[in-house]
Order: sequence, then structure tokens, then C-alpha cells
Amino acid sequence: MSEHPKSTILDKYHRAISALPLDEQFERAQKIKGKTLRRMLSDKAPDQLVARFNSRFQEVVGLGLSSYEQGRVLVAQEKLKEAAKKYDAAVKGKDKRGHLGLAQIASAQNTTEGDSHAIKHYQAAHQAGAGNSYSHFSLGVVHYKNEQDEQADPEFAKAIEMDSNDDVKNCYTDYVKGMNQLVQGNTKDGMKAMESAAQKGLVDALSFVMNIASKHQNMTMLKKYGDIAATFGHTRSMLKVGEILEKNGEVADAEIYYRKALKAGYTTEASTKLAGLLRAEKKYDEALTFCDQLITEGSNDGHYGKIAILFEQGKNDEAAEHLINAQKQGAKIPVFIAATALSMVKKYDEALKLCKANVAREPKLNLVLGIIYGELGNREAQDFHMQLGLKKAGLAHKVQEAKELAQSGDIVGAKNLIADTMARAIAEVGIPDEMLDAMIKQKRAKSAN
Repeated sequence: MSEHPKSTILDKYHRAISALPLDEQFERAQKIKGKTLRRMLSDKAPDQLVARFNSRFQEVVGLGLSSYEQGRVLVAQEKLKEAAKKYDAAVKGKDKRGHLGLAQIASAQNTTEGDSHAIKHYQAAHQAGAGNSYSHFSLGVVHYKNEQDEQADPEFAKAIEMDSNDDVKNCYTDYVKGMNQLVQGNTKDGMKAMESAAQKGLVDALSFVMNIASKHQNMTMLKKYGDIAATFGHTRSMLKVGEILEKNGEVADAEIYYRKALKAGYTTEASTKLAGLLRAEKKYDEALTFCDQLITEGSNDGHYGKIAILFEQGKNDEAAEHLINAQKQGAKIPVFIAATALSMVKKYDEALKLCKANVAREPKLNLVLGIIYGELGNREAQDFHMQLGLKKAGLAHKVQEAKELAQSGDIVGAKNLIADTMARAIAEVGIPDEMLDAMIKQKRAKSAN
């Protein structure tokens, strides 16, 4: 979601407590309650102030927040579907600020349909008197990118008129000037105006110049914009800089910006990125620390990251056991993955029970049933379920190829083809790559024996 460019008294509060241990920070947040907490979650409070406590903010939700305020918390946690429901509830409960939240979520989709919904909700908020200068500016941006200049210009003018902060006015003015110059083909002056708006902290301008730097592979400029983002606490922009740097092989610098986003409070997404990056560098102990943190926040990414590391370390049984225990403890582990994990550690009775309970609505579970019955030596049941599962996965022809290999005398080749085919079919429904690779190795080792 877009973040308001204006720095508020809450920024000072944020800086004052940011050096404290997380538990103590949270205790302070709990004591806020009442009016100050509601100010923190108002439509002008930057999202990073909410995100600062997002790993444990559900407890704060119990303090009697409105639907709109709970929506802000969920947005900070990147739970946009849940946030949309809260914003919708706010609208139905006569809190028209919910329209602003729904507009931001719709606009972030970057689709024609999303923009159409965003325009509708911004207009509803403004008609109800729930708008602010930034909502008018944001509506202008949506109109502008859809080539609706006549509708955009009045919204930009309204945003500049409404805001009493000169810095914010200048942000808006520079952005509009930059867009107009760029459309007219004046790239030099257009980019200069956009740079000016970005340096003042307007996240929309910052995103624009970052995209330009990325397009032209100018990593030096990108890092400069990442530093501006850090100055203004734009956590998502910091994270985006890290993602682009990592993609371009600048891993050490990517880690720096991920850590900046983490420090600013964007804990879940930054922790996920850091866990993956550190895992790729084989810094397993620190990566596992981030995975465990994600697990405590209820993120499946933490579980998947942890099992990926365990599989990479050759700890297949420990990885499978972790998945099984995670599901028993209420983690949302897909049935397909849990059943495969059970079969890998030879808990066949539990795997069969889980598969049979769900195979009617998830036909590809027949693949796991085929594996299990093969392990148990029941060839008839194995062939039956394999054929069903592979047919659903569009790979039934591989069975015939394996039979032809076997008939030619290449028994090991036939077994390997079946193992690979089964594993690849399973991969189509979301098995993590590391789990898949471990399963293939396990099957090949058994075939060789």
C-alpha cells in the first residue's frame, strides 16, 4: 500500500523506542491503547509504524480496535485478503475510511479492473468526507496512469490545496510536473522533477525512479534510492531494492537492504527474504533463526524454509518430521505435502489415512498412494493409483515408456523413470524443490539396491 509522505509525531515515538528489545517495544505498544494507538492506526499514520510490531500485533487487536484499524494491522502484515474483509466491514458499519483501504488494495493490483475498483472506492470515500490530501493525490495517479488526464488534474490540484504542509505540497507538485514533462517527451526535466519528489520522500515518485534505475540496470542509482527509502522509513521500497539487487547478483548489498527493511519493522517479508538469501549462501544457522521467527509469526514460509535447509543438509527424516509436527500443531501445510512427508519417513498407515480422507477432492493424492503401495509391495494398488494420478497430471505416457525400458532389459532405467515421473508430477501441485530432490535421491538409492 502507498505510504503517506508526511512525517508525524508518531515517527518520533517510533525512533524513541526502536532501540529497545522487541519484547519491551511491544510492552510499550500495549500500554499505548486508547487515543494514541488509534492515532498510530489512523489514515495518515505510515504503515511502517504498524508493521514495527506486526509479529505480535494480533494481541493488540484485542484492545478493541475498529474494523478499519484492524484492517491497517492486517495490511502491515501483508494479509491483504483479510484486510479487505475488515475494510468492507468498516464500510458496512458506516466507517467510510474503509473505502480508502479498499482503494489502496485495489490500486496495488496494477490491473485495469483493480484501478476501476480503486477509483470507485476513492470517490466513495471523498463523497462521504473521509478523504485526505493523499487520497486525492492517489486517485489522481490512478486516473493519470489510465490516460484520464481530465479527471486526474482536479484531484492533484485538490491534494495540493488540502495539505497544509509545504513539503508535502512540493512533493505533489514535483510529481505532477515530472509526469507532464515525461509525457511531453522532456525526459531530462521530467526525471529531475521526479527525483526531487523522490528525495522529499514521496513513495510514488520513489517507486517510479527505482523502476527506471532497475530497467537500465543502474544499481548505483538504485542503492541511492534505497538509502532515501531508509531515511523516510519506506519499508516496501527498501525491500524492493534488495530484491532487485539479489536478482542482479549483488547479494551482499541485497542483504543490507533486507536488514534495513527488517529494522524498520517489515519483519515477515524481510525475514523471508533474509532466510532465503542466507540459505543460498549456506549460512544455515542464521537462516534457521529467521525461519523459526517466521514460524512463531504463523508463516508457512518459515516451515518451508526450514525443511529446505534440513533437506539440503541431508537431514531428510528431520525435515519430514518437522512438516508432520507442524501440521499437527495447526500449521496450514497442504495435505499433499504432509502425506508425502509421512511416506518419506515410512509412516505409511498415517499417510494412507490422510490420503484416503482427501483423495476425492484432491485426485493427485493418487500419486502419493501409488508411492505408498509401492513401498508396501502392493503392485496392483500401486499401478492403479499411479495411473489415476499420472493421468490427472498429464504424464500417463511415461508409464508406457518405463514399461518399454523394462522390456528392453533396462530395469534400473525403468525404475528411475518412474521415480522421476512420480516426483515431477508431485512437483506440479506444490511440493518444495528441496523435498522433491530428496525424494528422487531416496527412490534412486532404493532402486540401486
